[in-house]
Amino acid sequence: LMVGLDGSCTFTKATDLHECAFELPMEKLVMETSTIIPSHVANTLGRNAFPHSGTLPFIAEAIAKLKKRVSAAEVARSASQNTLYLYPELSRASDSFESTD
Repeated sequence: LMVGLDGSCTFTKATDLHECAFELPMEKLVMETSTIIPSHVANTLGRNAFPHSGTLPFIAEAIAKLKKRVSAAEVARSASQNTLYLYPELSRASDSFESTD
């Protein structure tokens, strides 16, 4: 079982998600780009904000702050590894890109 967290966890009032992020083991975490825009991005861009993979660093930063003892880079690395575990074909695809150089 993996648990995906999206931009919802960046909102102050999402206390249930904050608790989930704090308790969730890193080996069960994946990050998602859903229709929820991270709060900082939404506040900065307003109506011009849209969901895309560029919001993942903001989600990783929010999760790291909630977990307290990990960095955003560690969250991102763990979520990436977990995603490759869930979707091994992604790993094979990236290997084929590297071998074409």
